[in-house]
Order: sequence, then structure tokens, then C-alpha cells
Amino acid sequence: MLVVLAIVFGCVAQSLALNYSICREWSGHDFYDQFFWFNYDDPTHGLVDYVDQHTSRETNLSYVDPSTGRFVMKVDMGDPVPLHGNWSNMVRRSNRIHSKEWFEDGFYIIKATRMPTGCGVWPAFWTSTGDQWPEGGEIDIIEGVNGKGPNLSSLHTAKNCSIDARFNSSQLGNLERTDCAFQPGCASKYNDRLSFGHAFNNNGGGYFALMRDTRVNGSGIGVYFWPNNVKPVDIPDQVAAPPHKAPGTLDSDKMQNWGKPQAFFGYNDGSNTQCDLAKHFGKHQIIFDTTLCGTWTNNHKKDTSGCPVSCVDFLLNHGPEYADARWEIDYVRLYANKCDKTHDDDDGAVSMVASTKTMKYCIILGMMLVTIVTGSL
Repeated sequence: MLVVLAIVFGCVAQSLALNYSICREWSGHDFYDQFFWFNYDDPTHGLVDYVDQHTSRETNLSYVDPSTGRFVMKVDMGDPVPLHGNWSNMVRRSNRIHSKEWFEDGFYIIKATRMPTGCGVWPAFWTSTGDQWPEGGEIDIIEGVNGKGPNLSSLHTAKNCSIDARFNSSQLGNLERTDCAFQPGCASKYNDRLSFGHAFNNNGGGYFALMRDTRVNGSGIGVYFWPNNVKPVDIPDQVAAPPHKAPGTLDSDKMQNWGKPQAFFGYNDGSNTQCDLAKHFGKHQIIFDTTLCGTWTNNHKKDTSGCPVSCVDFLLNHGPEYADARWEIDYVRLYANKCDKTHDDDDGAVSMVASTKTMKYCIILGMMLVTIVTGSL
């Protein structure tokens, strides 16, 4: 009987990681309602003035394209402006937006048709903790500079988190740094040149899916990518479905059909010898930004990017060159067990729905085993 109970409880525990339910989806005007505009100084020291939502809309730095329904965010191509009225610190206006809600484990999916490119342009799509950074962690899904790919996905954590090099064989990309603590964090560079910058845009964009499962013996953290020219049948419905058409659930037991992720940072095996993911990653906001120059772009010179050595001079004197520094976002979609930090009742309901199918299977299996053992006593 003890053996039977162990099997049943083991099955129930495993079921909790199998299914996710659709939690949130944003497209078009949803971004105006459910994201807020970060209009403070750039923490990465970029030469940008992050505007508020009103200014962004009034100056056409963000809008919903009436012909496509895509949400667009741009960098200002006009004259540079003095940051906080300081004429010795000239910058360009740009956008940085944060989701109003906070989320935990799940699948964070984005389809974008364009991402910002250009000399000195540093776009990112990421999730992050709040004011206690790096406590609580950061996951960079899309990031790069100067329009030069391929994409780089990264983790940033507090100390005592590193990635075991053995996980390098579980991804298509290449693990470039293994220490996730602070800056620059651990990172994986993709093997698909279509995943970032000019190549991404010229190919009509693509799809990214962050898998975040920090539980012990969960799936871990990784990022998948599909370029736009992949046949629709080869992209999961949860990823490729247009707004309001996506399936209600995502079964992680079918993810073997997804293939390997481009970036994989391992999973939490319970030993905590490398990185206790559950400890290092808390509730996150979803963030888009486009900064200019800054700490990363200043380290990329003409010999590698084709851009001028002085990012500042280019920014001040080449406004029209920023015409391609824009996001065109089709949608962002989230499948999760817990939806946000403020709706506990909803969280519980989602979790129950997510595990019902497998729970039934396990209960039936357990009853069969109990019957067999009882009959043999």
C-alpha cells in the first residue's frame, strides 16, 4: 500500500508542471490601457528622454497602425532635446513601457514584425523585478545593439547563480557567459541570424517564447524563436495564433514538438549547487524599451558594427537615420499558472484548471493500483 501511495502522490506532484492556461494578451490599444510609460532617467545611461504616455501619443512616438492593428513605438527623428533642460546634455525622445501587472512562471510570447535598428540603437524586450534589482532577477528575451544580430538572451541575478555548461547541448545557441550575477549576467547568443536587427526586419519579423518554470524539477528557463518565414504548421498554435484566437491551454508535455530552444539556462534540480531559480526569480513586469548609446553601445565600435566610433556625434547630427528605430508589435501573450500579484482568487482558479486533466488521470491510475494490491493481499 505504501508503494501505491508513493506512486499516486508522485503522479499528482508531477501534474502541476504539465499545463498552463492563457492568462493575458495584449495587442493594439491594450498597451495604452495595461502598460505605463516609464519617464525617468535611463538606468543604462543612454542618451534618451523617456516620455510619458501623453507626450508619446501627442508627438506620434507611439500609435496603433490603422491598417495592420500593430502597436508602434518610435524614436524621435527631430532635433535633440535637452534632458531636464540641461543644454549640455542633449538626447532624443524615446519610449520605455512596463506592464501594470506582475507575473511569475509561465510562457511569455511575442510576435513582432519590426524591432528598432540603427547606429547607437539598443532595443530590449524583457521581464524584471522592481526596485530591489538584481534581487528577484531579470530575463532579457530580445536584446542587441546597432541592428547587428543574432539575438542575445540573458539572465541577471543576485550573487550565487551560475549556469552549468552541460546545458549548452540543450540549446541551439551558444552559452557565452555562465555567471548570472549582476552585470553583464549569463548570456546565450542565438545561431539564427534572422533573430535580431536588420535581418529580422527584412524577413518580416518573427516569434519569441520565453519558457519560465523555476520550480524544483520544472522545465527551467529558456527562449524559443521562429522566424517569420517558417511554415505556420511548424509553429505552435499558442505562439502563432492571431490576437483573440489562441488556444486556452498550453500543455508542456507536448513541448517536445517545439524542438530545442535557442537559449537555455538550465532547470532547478533541487540541489541548488548552481542556481536556485525559485530563489533568484520573483514577480516580474514585462518591459519594452529603446535606448540610445548607453553602456553597451559605447563598447561596440566601427570595426564590428559598421557604425561611427562616436555614438554621441551620430545621435546629435543624424536624426533621419533613426527612421528604422521602431517597434511594430503584433501581440504579447502569456500562459501561466498564476496571473498577477493582486488577484489571488484568479490565480487559484487558473492553477486548478491547469492541472485538472492530468489529476484525473493520476487518480484513476491510483485507484487501479489500489485495487490490484488489495486484491492480492
